[in-house]
Amino acid sequence: MIKIIDNFLEQQDFKNIKNFLLDEKVHWFYRNSCVNEDDPPYFTFCFYNYDRIQSPAFELIQPILDKLNYSSIIQVRANLMLREENEKKTGWHTDYDYKNFKTAIYYIHESNGPTIVKDNKNVKIYPKENKILIMDGNTEHAAIIQTDKKRRVVLNINYYEK
Repeated sequence: MIKIIDNFLEQQDFKNIKNFLLDEKVHWFYRNSCVNEDDPPYFTFCFYNYDRIQSPAFELIQPILDKLNYSSIIQVRANLMLREENEKKTGWHTDYDYKNFKTAIYYIHESNGPTIVKDNKNVKIYPKENKILIMDGNTEHAAIIQTDKKRRVVLNINYYEK
């Protein structure tokens, strides 16, 4: 089951997150590929992992977590994919091999690079500012790398609900 919510956050909370993640001063970390070895490289910025806050900017994402009604966080990170000349899809994957958790993808801006959800007849969810996709954590999904914008930035949130 998937849930899509437009205008998820109050506008100011959304702007705070967007302004931070799109700022050129953010220290992104390079990853060689997304899922499969032949997937394009991408960049990540971690807010929370290994049972602790990883960034002083964590407070910016608290409004998202509060609305998700979380009991425990697994990981929160931003993913940044650079534009590709031709459409490319990452490999199907789940973020973790845990039970009874949720995965949320929060979109920072629009692009033509959707998320594809396998358990829902391969439905494509296109990025739109302040939109969130929430699904069971064991739902396979993939990204199609955008061809229209220089970068595609999303927040990837894995958590347990109350």
